[in-house]
Amino acid sequence: MKDSTLKQHIGYWLSRLQNTVSKSFEQRLHKHNVTVAEWCVVIAIFDKQADTVTGLSQYIEVTKPVVSRIIDQLVKKGLVKINPGINRRTSKIKLSPIAEELVPKLTAEANANDLAFFGCLNDLELTRLKDILNKLIVTGTNIMPSGWLTKGERKMVNKEQVLKIIKLAKEEAWPFPKTFDSLKEAGVVSYAVSWQNGKYHSQFNLADNSSLAGEKIASLEDIKIADEYLENKAKNALLTHQQGKTSFVEWVLEMANAGVASYLVKMSDRTVHYFSFDSSQSFVEVVPTFD
Repeated sequence: MKDSTLKQHIGYWLSRLQNTVSKSFEQRLHKHNVTVAEWCVVIAIFDKQADTVTGLSQYIEVTKPVVSRIIDQLVKKGLVKINPGINRRTSKIKLSPIAEELVPKLTAEANANDLAFFGCLNDLELTRLKDILNKLIVTGTNIMPSGWLTKGERKMVNKEQVLKIIKLAKEEAWPFPKTFDSLKEAGVVSYAVSWQNGKYHSQFNLADNSSLAGEKIASLEDIKIADEYLENKAKNALLTHQQGKTSFVEWVLEMANAGVASYLVKMSDRTVHYFSFDSSQSFVEVVPTFD
């Protein structure tokens, strides 16, 4: 029989890991003046999982008084509005426009935090971890599994959220890894961008097997693609853009001037494939994780 020392217990290490992951997430959310508890409520409302104190209490699995206190704080911060019902616990809670704009940023932070701690796991290891967690929760607790813990669950992708992420990424000049991770978290499995016909257009393929056309860019309506494909020139343009020295529009025009006519982003293997006009020549970029 093994000695019953502190650091031999699995629970000790799970507690240490949970505290570290949670503390890191708290620090990320603090930049947006949001707590972890407030984030849970905001995301639950945004995903249309619940919109009353009672519903949120059941979904998040905390008491109604706790949810009420969180709602009060969110009201003070201007992130939610309350439409009165028969009583406080049946009143409808709605996100404010400020909160709607904030959700993609919070999603990016949550995704970045997950990657910081679990990005070291490959797909097989991640699947095994989820299976183990599912087994432990189902057999050893009264917690009701949901989300990815429910095998075979297929959730509709929120297309408005995808469009907001795209918009924010361009307006705030997000680093591409942040944009990539945020789109992946929102349900994008791949997307293609092309200007082969001289006009910029994009299409996003989603996890629910639907697709979404990206918005047109007025300043990219007459793109001239060089006849010669120059891979080194394209890579230099990409590096310059990654360093923040060019805007998105400037980058697209520089890539076209290097003979690149399209690119394909694949979330599954974190790659971007850049193609010549006839797709006979290409190079691949591996997308780093966002820290």
